[in-house]
Amino acid sequence: MKGKKEVEKKKVEDDEIKTFSPPKNGSVPKMCFKHPDEEAYATCSNCGKYICKDCAESCAVTDDEGTKYLCYDCCEKLFKEQEKKLKKDTSKITFQYALTIIGIIIGILLGADGGIIMAIMCAAIGGVFLSAIRPIASAMGEIFKGIFELASGGSVGEAIVNFIVGIFKFIYIAVQCSIKTISKLISYTKYLISANKAIKETEQALQQLADFMAYMEIRQKTKNFDLDTLLSDEGSALFNNSYARTLKDEGEEKADQMLRHATTIIAENGEIIRNFAV
Repeated sequence: MKGKKEVEKKKVEDDEIKTFSPPKNGSVPKMCFKHPDEEAYATCSNCGKYICKDCAESCAVTDDEGTKYLCYDCCEKLFKEQEKKLKKDTSKITFQYALTIIGIIIGILLGADGGIIMAIMCAAIGGVFLSAIRPIASAMGEIFKGIFELASGGSVGEAIVNFIVGIFKFIYIAVQCSIKTISKLISYTKYLISANKAIKETEQALQQLADFMAYMEIRQKTKNFDLDTLLSDEGSALFNNSYARTLKDEGEEKADQMLRHATTIIAENGEIIRNFAV
């Protein structure tokens, strides 16, 4: 009996040794997808990837709902989409700008024989020609109506009234077109300046984020080297790294401030697009 009990006891112990108990949920730390050695601090609001504290803080976007964290890949995608839309809209505005200038030049040429005032009025109409077609046709209709009255032997008084109405309509249209043409030129100029500036800032911001990610990866692999050594070597991957340079020359606070500025660019550029109807 004793031998049997010992055998059963040994069997139980063997079973316990072979039995695997999985770890409880959350006991295994999640690691950053970009930096496998760093524990996750948050998840990307767009794709759900785990990101470390440095990644989260470098790609944080604040909106009306609070702070959202983006992984570098999603941030890069959003920046490139933003840049693509800006360039597309800039091309549209440039084309419309060119049409306005061409219309102004044609108007000046057509109205030149009538003197400076006529040339200015025709230039203003030419700048917004498509929207001015209908009212111009109405004004010309009154003038031709007066001509028809005289040619058909009708009332001279009625013909004069038609002439006067047509001329006043034409002058009124020219004034309206002048205001619209000037407004369009100012609006297009402001947009093109803002959009081109935004494109350059977007490219710079994306490069700053890319430099920060490169810095993090390289520093993990070169923990035994100090930053001065890595920056002094012209062949080093950090030699032209904007984040590493700012960190060395101006300190961590200034380097982090540069990243904060980079992540706000996308929101600011979005406002440029939303506030202008193409």
